[in-house]
This record gives sequence, structure tokens and C-alpha cells, in this order.
Amino acid sequence: IEQINPNKVYELGGPKIYTFKELIETLLMSLKKKRFIIELPDFVARVQAKIMQLLPNPLLTEDQLEILKSDNTCSNQYPGFKELGISTRTVETVLPNYIFSQVIR
Repeated sequence: IEQINPNKVYELGGPKIYTFKELIETLLMSLKKKRFIIELPDFVARVQAKIMQLLPNPLLTEDQLEILKSDNTCSNQYPGFKELGISTRTVETVLPNYIFSQVIR
């Protein structure tokens, strides 16, 4: 990674684009768990976030909800992992090993 220019913009993203729901489904499959995924209307999620923000370590905040509303993808206008000589892998290939390594700890 010696060729990184600190004055240059890099977009670093994996080889596949996921929706938030797809990420949750992939995580559940890796954990070999079955759960219902309920999509909440925005106003319900916002009420939950307002209440959770009152807790010491909130699971959800209003700021996080705002971030989840917008896509977080690469535009491919800037150099990325490929230009840095770094190969990427999908979440499906990395997650099982990552989860296993966390359980072993």
C-alpha cells in the first residue's frame, strides 16, 4: 500500500452492493438463525430512536436512522482497492470465518 497518496480521494468498497435487509439476512444465515425481519415505518423507528437515545448505550439513535436513509456506495469516480492492488471479497465469504473467530475468543 506504499502507493497511497494522502492528498488523493479513494473510494473503498467491496465487490457487491447490499441493502440493509440483505446484510441482516446474510448475518442470520451465517449464524444459522431464523428470525422474522420486520421493516418499521419511519415514524415508528424515529420514536424508538428517541427513546433509546435516553439510555446510556443506545442501540439506535436518530443520527443512525438518518445515515440508514441514504445509500453508502462507491461512485467509481475515484481509485479504489483495485488501483491499490488489494483484492476484495464478498461479505458471504468473510462473515462465517469472522463470526467463528469472535466466538472462539
